[in-house]
Amino acid sequence: MIEGAAVTASREYCHALTYHNAILGNENVEYFFAIGQKGSQRRNAGDKKGDRPVLIACKRYINIDRILEQVVEIYIADILIMINILQESLWRQFGASIDMLKNAIELWPEEYWYTDKKFFYNAYHCLVFLDYYLTVPPVNFASSLPFTLAGPNDDIAEDAVDDIIPNKIYSKKELLIYLQSSREKCRALIASLTEERMNEQWEEPGDRSFALPEILLYNMRHVQHHAAQLNLLLRQKINDAPDWVSRASDKME
Repeated sequence: MIEGAAVTASREYCHALTYHNAILGNENVEYFFAIGQKGSQRRNAGDKKGDRPVLIACKRYINIDRILEQVVEIYIADILIMINILQESLWRQFGASIDMLKNAIELWPEEYWYTDKKFFYNAYHCLVFLDYYLTVPPVNFASSLPFTLAGPNDDIAEDAVDDIIPNKIYSKKELLIYLQSSREKCRALIASLTEERMNEQWEEPGDRSFALPEILLYNMRHVQHHAAQLNLLLRQKINDAPDWVSRASDKME
C-alpha cells in the first residue's frame, strides 16, 4: 500500500515538475507565452476554456511543494521500515549466535574448567573480541576481564588462542556475566543504527575499517565460528552439545 502511494505521489510530482521546468526553465518565456497565445486565440474564437492550459500549469506549480513534501515523507517512511527490518533481522540472528555461545559455555563441566583449559581460552578469546568489535570507536576498548598482550619473547600457554592472555583463569560465572553484558551491548548498538549511522566507520588503529553493519556481520561470523569450535570440544569430551538456536527469543522492541 505504501509502495503504491509512493508511486502515485512520485508520478504526480513528475507531472508537476514537467510544468515547473517548462515555465521556469531555460525556455520558460517562450513556453509560457506560447501557452498564453494559444489560450488567447481560443478565447478570441469563443472558447471559454481558452485560459485552461495556463491555469493547469499554474495550479500544478502551486502544488509542487506539497507534492514534493509528500514524496519525501513517503520516502522517509520507507527508509524507516527498511531500517527496522534490518535491525530486527540482524539482532535475531546475532542474538542467536551469542545464545549458542552461551549454551556451549554453560554445558562445559565444572570439573574440567581449570584442568582442560583449551575450552576456557577459546571461549575467553571469543568473548573479548565480541566486546571489542562492539566498541565504537575500538580505541576506547577495555575488557571487564583484563588481559595482557604477550610479547614476541613471552611464554604463551599451550592452549592459548593468540597473544591476548587473560590475567587469570576466570570462572565460568565470570565469563557468562561478561557474555550477558556484551549481548546487551550488541542489542543497543543495533538499535542505534540510523540512516546516518549506516556509513559510520568502525576504524581499527592500523588499516582495517568497516561500516557499522559490516562489522556487526563480521563479529557475528566470528562468534559462530568459535561457538562451533566449543561444540566440537564438548562432543570430544562429553559426547554432547547444545541444540541449534534459529533466532534470538527476544525481539528488538
